Amino acid sequence: MESGKIFDSFLEALTGLCSNGFKMGSKTEEERFRQLLESKAVLHFYIQDALAADHPTAWEVARSAITNTSDAISFRQVRVLDDLITEEPDRSSSALGRPQGMITFSDMEKEALTMNLNF
Repeated sequence: MESGKIFDSFLEALTGLCSNGFKMGSKTEEERFRQLLESKAVLHFYIQDALAADHPTAWEVARSAITNTSDAISFRQVRVLDDLITEEPDRSSSALGRPQGMITFSDMEKEALTMNLNF
């Protein structure tokens, strides 16, 4: 089965579970959900993030004065992105979608990302 169709089938299954009153507290529904995840597919896709390319897909839009003095390299930095999702690691492989959103670097001591992405 083609990767795009697998992804669509997975989303349709999740949508169906949610619209049919799926509740994690229900043992039967939880078991059905686990079986669905275990029996359908393992998804592999690649988000192509280009920071220093001719056409970057992620841009820094905010930075605090503490960003340069924090132990964490990018603390208090905010970036927006419009990336590419591909079927294979190679950027020129078949496109599956475009995640768009925002990334914030949110830990003062180590690299930690908070991401809000739409697919």
